[in-house]
Amino acid sequence: MNKMREAEVRHLPVVDAQGKLVGIVSFRDIMDIAALLLQHRFPP
Repeated sequence: MNKMREAEVRHLPVVDAQGKLVGIVSFRDIMDIAALLLQHRFPP
């Protein structure tokens, strides 16, 4: 995530084993998942 921020990259391609584009993941997607994982690991 630091590299994405430093390079001002907001989206990354998601490819399958053959290199075919199957989706796009955004910086926000990653942040949302990280927040969910932290909530699960450290419940209130």
